[in-house]
Amino acid sequence: MSRLSSPTRRELVSGLASLWAVGCGSPTPSSSLAPSDRSATDFSFDGARPDLDQGQKAPPLPPDLEVWAWDAGGFVGDAVWYGEHDWDGVRMRLMGHLAWLGRDRARLAAASGDLPGARAALVATSRDLSKASPKRRGGVAMGLHNALTRAIQRDTALFDALQGTPIQAGADAVGVVAALLQGQDPTPVLSRLEAPPEALDIDQFRNFDERHALRVDQWAAWGTIADPLGLTPSWGYFDQAAWKRHHAALTERVAAARSAGTPKGMLLALATTRAATPVPIRVDDLVALPTGDSFIDTAASPGPRAIGVLWMMGADDRAFVDWAGQLADQLSRLADTDPDGALRAIRAAVSAVNQHAHGSRFYNVKQLRNAGVRILASRGHGRQAAQLLADQRPLHNQDWACPNRAGILRGLEGRLALASGDTTTARTALDDATDLSRAFLADVAKAERDPSHGLRPPGFGPPPGQKPKGQQGPPPKRR
Repeated sequence: MSRLSSPTRRELVSGLASLWAVGCGSPTPSSSLAPSDRSATDFSFDGARPDLDQGQKAPPLPPDLEVWAWDAGGFVGDAVWYGEHDWDGVRMRLMGHLAWLGRDRARLAAASGDLPGARAALVATSRDLSKASPKRRGGVAMGLHNALTRAIQRDTALFDALQGTPIQAGADAVGVVAALLQGQDPTPVLSRLEAPPEALDIDQFRNFDERHALRVDQWAAWGTIADPLGLTPSWGYFDQAAWKRHHAALTERVAAARSAGTPKGMLLALATTRAATPVPIRVDDLVALPTGDSFIDTAASPGPRAIGVLWMMGADDRAFVDWAGQLADQLSRLADTDPDGALRAIRAAVSAVNQHAHGSRFYNVKQLRNAGVRILASRGHGRQAAQLLADQRPLHNQDWACPNRAGILRGLEGRLALASGDTTTARTALDDATDLSRAFLADVAKAERDPSHGLRPPGFGPPPGQKPKGQQGPPPKRR
């Protein structure tokens, strides 16, 4: 980050650490001004405030940064902009997107009886992961690549079993199905999978590096328990509760499949969609800082929670928390029986936040919408959830600091359609999301080869490897 000018560097180190790692008063929620105990004008980078960024787990995100006014509108040719030290860090995010989308495309094909199509989707995902392979052969990015590659290859082996290829009944969801297909009792493997691993305590990290390592462990857990055939729409976070939902759904599917007779019949019996479990409505989930990746916050894609906190209108802003508590009460009354009313309440709350002008309100709005989507979708209100998700468009401002934001939103549209049984819409959306992810990955490769590729954020220096005028010697090392 030494290429930044001094004022911008100070701002970004103190403020964007939270933004990048994550990847706006009225007594009641309404379209009038949302309350806050703090004023954006009171925040200062230069003050000797002990609660500002001192290397702690959750540095506060400032209300305003100059770079937030920049509406990039496209790919930015700097890994730091996306919250990573290098392009391999950005690739980690794309690996997860491609694996998650590939499994959903395979589930969609399997649910319609197209088992060869399901296998083909997984084979294509393996190719996508190969293209996303990290440049550094060691380290956390390669660990993630290996975990995802193993998971997709295990999924593919299920379909190979129909052609007589033996598969090993390992201690994972694929092993459960393998035992079933080979006439063995899958109960012992199911029993071994009942307890969720420690990696699904998604707050257990102390710094940026530990958070990346936790991400690898979580994706490995996803490869172990997430049903490779049927869909268990698990809205919210991929945590210990999500593991238990996956385990319960897999147990139900196995019980139904055991009477199917033939291996193909068993696979088709497994390739079903289970009803989602309603997520709880909690104040903490309305006021927390969202991650940069809405797959994580919304649709239980593996990933740790955000690493920062909002200085204004965050979890320690009492006026805002009280206001959010009243919104939570309102949603609790409406979400089950009046989804249109719940949708209106969330939109009114977003409007109340947007009466403010400070830039970090972007994250309050994003979190309210993420929460609304998971609350509505988990209760079977797919139409209202899709309407709220559509409010995230068009992409703007901090959206462009999230790797593959367009692909994420399109993938969520596909997951909503898949969970609702709209296979035509789901297929188009999931294919689009995969193409967007591949295109973003191609941009990453171009930027790595050619430092001039992509847009330049205001305040950032010349591309890596290109010396500023008057600079002697090699460019400064980036950290």
